[in-house]
Amino acid sequence: MAGHLSARAAAAAAGVSDRTLRRWIAEGRLPAVKADGAYRVAAADLEMLNGHAARHAAPDAGPDTPHAALPRHAANGTAAALDAPRQEAPHLAALVDKLTQQNLELAGRLGFYQAQLQQAQEQIKALQAPKEPIAPPPPAGAIFRPLPADPAPPRRPWWRFWG
Repeated sequence: MAGHLSARAAAAAAGVSDRTLRRWIAEGRLPAVKADGAYRVAAADLEMLNGHAARHAAPDAGPDTPHAALPRHAANGTAAALDAPRQEAPHLAALVDKLTQQNLELAGRLGFYQAQLQQAQEQIKALQAPKEPIAPPPPAGAIFRPLPADPAPPRRPWWRFWG
């Protein structure tokens, strides 16, 4: 198995612990062959993963971890790659705020247009509702007397009715 390293030698070459390397093998990040009860990692696969190993070497490290604690990054030139997200963070936060404001504005417009649509639908229903027929005039009789076309003036003035 020329070109293959033991798990311990591969971990030392990658700059990670044996346990981390074995976890990568179990997760499928790093292909390995198990021979005689020991894992063997191809040197080519380790070289390919070597650029990514520094990123996964300290998953517990928070965003405040100083880069001086990770000397391997500076040698690989990945310290700039780690600083790039920190430099973009204010821009991305401003973009998220802007998109949130646009989302709120659009939600307000949507609510307004939904209320207008509901009001228009109610008006359409009211206009399409069957109309009640207009009732015919009541018949002339004792209760309803038709008014004369030209009423006659009273025989005496109204103020003389009480006197």
